Amino acid sequence: MEATIVKLLERYTFLTIKIVDFVKEEISKKYRVEVFKLIEARPDLYKFVTKTIEVVFVIDTDIENQQWFVSLLNGLEKKILLEDRYVVELRFINTSGKTIDKNLLESNFPFVRK
Repeated sequence: MEATIVKLLERYTFLTIKIVDFVKEEISKKYRVEVFKLIEARPDLYKFVTKTIEVVFVIDTDIENQQWFVSLLNGLEKKILLEDRYVVELRFINTSGKTIDKNLLESNFPFVRK
């Protein structure tokens, strides 16, 4: 039983990191840092038992680039569901140069992958 939980957690963590790294890579391939800035990615690692991967991306970009980002996240959610059988909820906050409440964000998503 304990070995099964460890395997689930390892797979969940691997997929979460893989998702964040893939998103970072796609952004860097398409945009310069001045045009699309990925400030941080905050996964919720407490949902591994339910096989739900939840990540909030904090970005800084304009509305056109945001639309591309939404398409990227939607496609990735579907791909992971079909291939890996995990429910994926990828969200984002576009700061557009504004300040966000870091304490509130950290209380809901305490982990950071930069």
